[in-house]
Amino acid sequence: MVDKSLIDVHHQEAFASARDYWLLGAFDIRLQELSGSREAASPGARPTWDFQTQLGLELHALSYLTISVKRRWNDLSPVAKLPDELIALIISFHAENQPPSFLCSTAMTPLSLRLGWLVNTHVCHRWRHVAMTHASLWVRPPFLLGCSRDREFITRAASAGLVIRCDESLPSNSTSFISEILSEQSDRTVDLGLSHYVTAMQNFANTLTRPAPMLKSLTLECKGAVMVLPADLFAGYAPQLRNVRFKGVHLSWDSELLRNLCELSITRTAKELSGFTFIDRPPPGIRPPTQKQLLNVLRSSQNLHTLALGLGWLPSVVDALEDEDPPPFHPSAPFAFVGARPMSRGSCSIVHSPHLADSL
Repeated sequence: MVDKSLIDVHHQEAFASARDYWLLGAFDIRLQELSGSREAASPGARPTWDFQTQLGLELHALSYLTISVKRRWNDLSPVAKLPDELIALIISFHAENQPPSFLCSTAMTPLSLRLGWLVNTHVCHRWRHVAMTHASLWVRPPFLLGCSRDREFITRAASAGLVIRCDESLPSNSTSFISEILSEQSDRTVDLGLSHYVTAMQNFANTLTRPAPMLKSLTLECKGAVMVLPADLFAGYAPQLRNVRFKGVHLSWDSELLRNLCELSITRTAKELSGFTFIDRPPPGIRPPTQKQLLNVLRSSQNLHTLALGLGWLPSVVDALEDEDPPPFHPSAPFAFVGARPMSRGSCSIVHSPHLADSL
């Protein structure tokens, strides 16, 4: 067992040695040089600098030196042995669970802003460097920090696919900026989730006219009304789109976006289901899919594992097909069906899926 008093004595000696070197040695010599330069100035000449300013610069230089010593001290800690990739993974878990937010949605002021995972950039120089250089950490702009800072997120994301989420809890003045980002970045967005009232949703939809070659997941919810999406949504081109979730939103069943899906969910909003609109059929001007349209979607989605169609979004009767019987639908993945008013059991001979037949 080491005597604690001996450790204290050793620390005192080490501190005294460092103090004598920096304060009584190097710094004294530096001050004498500065004083000599000041006294050597010609009498009556206007000085190009004053001594106080020079001392301020010396303090700045000493602060930089202190930071350098702290960085070396941090490098000796056990956590410093973690590879950069593991530190980035730790920060990514924090980013997923604690995005920037406001303490109170009714008082969105800088004082009530919580930085969330961004506090990791304040831990130390290395953690900040790791966070700044890993593009995947910056793919989801919070739309809370102001336009310039949100754009900085997109810049730091480099070529990584963006995750864009927006709902009515964001500041009301952010919707125009989000529409601008949607228009500019639709070609590099991989996950898009929008949930807002009809006016804002219409503005968002009208900006989504460019192809979305990287889009994999699309979640749209229109609150208070049913919105019809424009026919030129993403210019009809989103080849990687696999998960579609609509709530209070309608897209033509003949759209190329409803092809090659793994998940398709089209349901009604809580307000609709509470009796504000007819809940047993779509709103006026919106027709449910015919059996042929629905089967075309299913046949083109051989990896479909979830189909959720709410009230009014299924054919109420088996439609007579104009052409010959369509080829059977054989999903390659386990298939689950959720529907409030399914087709008659007789149509199961066309859609060959044990899971689907059991649920009907």
